[in-house]
Amino acid sequence: MKSYFNNYFASSNGYGGFRCNFDKVFNPLVFEKIFILKGGPGTGKSTLMKRISSYFEEELPVDKIYCSSDKNSLDGIIIYKNEKRFAVIDGTAPHILDPKFPGVVEEIINLGEFWYEEHLSCRKDEIISLSKLKKKHYENGYNFLKSAGECHNYINKFISPKSTLNPKIDDLSLGRHFKRITISSFSKDGYYRLQVGKISKKTVSVVGNFDASEEFLKSKITELRDNDLTLIISPFSEEIIEGVYDDTTGTMYMKDFDGADEILNIDCYFNFIEQDILRYYDRARTQFLEMGKTEFLKASEAHFALESIYTPAMQFDKTESITEKIISKIESA
Repeated sequence: MKSYFNNYFASSNGYGGFRCNFDKVFNPLVFEKIFILKGGPGTGKSTLMKRISSYFEEELPVDKIYCSSDKNSLDGIIIYKNEKRFAVIDGTAPHILDPKFPGVVEEIINLGEFWYEEHLSCRKDEIISLSKLKKKHYENGYNFLKSAGECHNYINKFISPKSTLNPKIDDLSLGRHFKRITISSFSKDGYYRLQVGKISKKTVSVVGNFDASEEFLKSKITELRDNDLTLIISPFSEEIIEGVYDDTTGTMYMKDFDGADEILNIDCYFNFIEQDILRYYDRARTQFLEMGKTEFLKASEAHFALESIYTPAMQFDKTESITEKIISKIESA
């Protein structure tokens, strides 16, 4: 079923490292065709997907799946044509995706066929050095995010719901059948949330000190368990809820949502124990996140340096035929 959310992420940088949901978002069993793009940085994968998206989006529903490390790049698109789904995706690291049904569902498109190898071979040492540097900065960034996650866990130990918060917060296993989506990311730009269109009749911004809003939203899942829900998952962890969209009533509850119809401060529902300790861990988490952001920025700089090597080596005039080929196959299906 088509989701109300057409802009989202299929991977994220979180407390546990890089998390990828490509296998779920691009499950080949539900697609008519999946075009998997291969090729190095700067070979035009995102640009190709943007062109295909622009071609179809005036006539057909299109989902845009954004890159968790660069909000200006795409990791994939999904095109809905009648009862059929088509996807074009970036199948390179760190979200490597190999065909499960090659030639039947998935088709690999190697953009590396259109670069001048001699332009790259003379810069081999530079490419290897930049690739290692990029990897190292990402590793450093994930270490800082891990420390931020430990602070997050400590904070939760000092927050307890009052008896006025009903119904009782249950385990999230209650929501296993609910749709899940991530519309925010953490990268070189820090925390970033994609804009959400007018999909709901009413939006409620849930605000509160520390991480109380997360527990409140879990209680909302319990309260609305009999409705059709979409759970908006944090990029930091699949266990952290940022929002709950009630498909049945058209109401969305979202943590710190700008432009909401209503603002709900939920501090009155919680006890904040040892507030000095809470503030300490909250500041420490913020510092670790800032250091992680700095490392991701350095990784991004190395990535852009790699792109500056690969892009001039590409024969982009030949990739135009690939764009036309994919569009033609979708139109004729």
